[in-house]
Amino acid sequence: MADVAAVVDELHSCLDLLNGCVADDLDSGEFGGLVEQLGKAQCKLDAATLVLTRRFDRSGMWHKDGARNAKAWLRTRLGVPDSHAGNQIADAKALSKMPVVAAALAEGTVSRSRVGLLAKASSGERAGLFARDEELLVEQTVGFSYRLFSKAVRYWIDIANDELGLGEPDPHETRTACSRGDGDDQWLIKAVLDVVAGVEVDAELRRLQDELFAEDWAEAVARLGDGNVTTDDLARSPGQRLADALVEMARRSAATTKPGAPARRVINLRMDYQTFLAERAQLAKDQQAKQQQADPEQPDPEQPDPLAGPEQPDQAPASEPLADPEQPEQLEPLAGPEQPEPLPDSEGPANPVWGGRVSETEAGHVVAPSLILTPEDGVHVRRVVFGSKGHILDFGYATRLFTGGLRQAIIERDQQCSHPYCETPGSYCQVDHVIEYEDGGHTKEQNGRLLCGYHNRLKHTQKHARKRAP
Repeated sequence: MADVAAVVDELHSCLDLLNGCVADDLDSGEFGGLVEQLGKAQCKLDAATLVLTRRFDRSGMWHKDGARNAKAWLRTRLGVPDSHAGNQIADAKALSKMPVVAAALAEGTVSRSRVGLLAKASSGERAGLFARDEELLVEQTVGFSYRLFSKAVRYWIDIANDELGLGEPDPHETRTACSRGDGDDQWLIKAVLDVVAGVEVDAELRRLQDELFAEDWAEAVARLGDGNVTTDDLARSPGQRLADALVEMARRSAATTKPGAPARRVINLRMDYQTFLAERAQLAKDQQAKQQQADPEQPDPEQPDPLAGPEQPDQAPASEPLADPEQPEQLEPLAGPEQPEPLPDSEGPANPVWGGRVSETEAGHVVAPSLILTPEDGVHVRRVVFGSKGHILDFGYATRLFTGGLRQAIIERDQQCSHPYCETPGSYCQVDHVIEYEDGGHTKEQNGRLLCGYHNRLKHTQKHARKRAP
């Protein structure tokens, strides 16, 4: 077995050599590949560091230096913040109980940033199920972005809780906020909201921020001339515009003196068909149980659909099987003059790991299925139910531009900018023709995709450059 101390000394020498040559002239085409390889090397180094950290923590050798615990020793000897030292101890402990994750980290195929989230998934009563699914969870998420990975883990946690019969914590009960002066001519406002409330507040803030951006852009154009303005020329930074949007929202609220019901924003929440059916059946069962508890001697009446309403899919009689949502002839026709056929190869928004379960906001934040079916009072929720092939069952379609229902349908389907290096949420994106309209492309769901403003402009810039090329 290699002498660990000798290997570490050799590692120092190699790193000194690396740091001495990175300043040398390199072909710019090499930068990306080198950064990627160093990232994988960092994962391997993190794996060794966490293994040694765990052994050091358990050995108690930190006590010889007078430290209260291993975290205090790391904080002092490495010169890192207390939170950093605590995370290193926690990750080391968690990794010792996740052998598949530890092996993947040592191979450089997963990063340390995933350890903490996986540790949360494996905690408490879920430990046994995590041990059963650990290999699948790691293998299926190796190539995921961190955002998609965290969503997959959240779905796994929800499904594991369902399997164990654990109740869902109510995120609304953990809401909190503070608003106070900090004694330095500034005011601190901080809030923690559940996802639905957060989406509602964020959407209004972003709308006001867009208004302020338009004002800043118009001012810069008037000052510098059209065609000469970049975002660096704007009077306010994005953070300053967001802060001003918060103040503007308060001012408009104070100016609203007309009595009556407050305006409600429609929030789109996404759900796959099978989860929708299961949650609807559970809701009906719960309501029936409450009624029987209230009057045990009364015979069970025929229970109406608790979600009956114009926005709900038709429900077959209790004695008949529910209609297959993937058969168009069994569905109500989509509103609008055009009904595109379902995409046979579309994955839609389905979770690629855990059986296609979808229960989230249009920006991709996972929410409890029960919240979608029973929203809080004062929140208007539009449930968007997907079929197994990813197409949307109940949005209307425009025929000329990606607007209205068609735009919303593509946002619900794609969730974010389609460029592989971008995660801009769909509500902030533009809908682009895959095959350009002038090239014969149709304005319908199959030919639409989301691109953020930057990548849409980049696409057209590259297209015009190709046309000008000899």
